[in-house]
Amino acid sequence: MDRSMAVSVASALVLSQFDYAISVLFGCPQKHTAHLQRAQHALARVMTQQHSGSSSSTSTELLKQLHWLPIEWHIRFKLASLTFKTLHTGHPPYLADLLQYHKPTNSTRSSASHLLSLPRHNVSFGTRTFRISAPKIWNSLLHQILQSQTLDSFRRHLKTYYFQLAYHAHHADPQCALALYKSLPTYLLTYLLINHYYYLLAFFFFWMLIFAPILFYPHPFGV
Repeated sequence: MDRSMAVSVASALVLSQFDYAISVLFGCPQKHTAHLQRAQHALARVMTQQHSGSSSSTSTELLKQLHWLPIEWHIRFKLASLTFKTLHTGHPPYLADLLQYHKPTNSTRSSASHLLSLPRHNVSFGTRTFRISAPKIWNSLLHQILQSQTLDSFRRHLKTYYFQLAYHAHHADPQCALALYKSLPTYLLTYLLINHYYYLLAFFFFWMLIFAPILFYPHPFGV
């Protein structure tokens, strides 16, 4: 059995077990997913015939060689794939009923039509529910990925995107890295406006206190 076939067998027999209900782990503390990450690292060492005490390659480098996403990004990948399938097929209905496209009032950008509405939530536990976590993951993706017409195309572009994020974007293709660079400020601003708007208000008033005397009293001493 050659290496490529061994990787395929491992993906079918072992990695497929990670996919079972793994999307429910989104937002969980790292301690709840650490055992899955250790299992993935152990499997990567078996596939590449590396011993746990070997210093030739780190576990992250082995995952990169096998083109496997770390567990954290694999959870995001499965949740985004489930969201795409739900939006385009309407199944399962109990999940489709939880998703609604965002309807902007003033924006005329075509990219806004692909975003999902994010419901209000007050408790941290509520952020792990599908109606909250799915729009968060979906709205953080590039516009080019959201425009995918088929599930296979979406998963292919999504894995490439997450692979670049998981293993350092500065090693990515220049065009992909530029797309990541352009999308990051938008994502961060959207995230802050939705979840931590009070920080932005505090930041705004802080600078107003500093510059207000200069703007309204440019010569306080009559110079």
